[in-house]
Amino acid sequence: MPQDALDPGPNGDYPFFPRLPDGSPAWADSVPVGYTGSVMRRGVEYVRVYGGARHGDLVAFDVTPRDAAGNPINPPVIPQVA
Repeated sequence: MPQDALDPGPNGDYPFFPRLPDGSPAWADSVPVGYTGSVMRRGVEYVRVYGGARHGDLVAFDVTPRDAAGNPINPPVIPQVA
């Protein structure tokens, strides 16, 4: 069954969030070179509009994951067991 990466889980540690091998969150803007796993986007992305009154304009979208209160989520590092 699919799990929601933005579900904080019972301990608030976001157990299904994409992680680097060291257990830190895998944000798309901070993964090391050569990492090939899943990542989570954050920050502002721009999309060019085609058609309509704003044709050709760049529109900014904040793609930072947020909790129900609108605060950016910041999953903790989950130490990896050796």
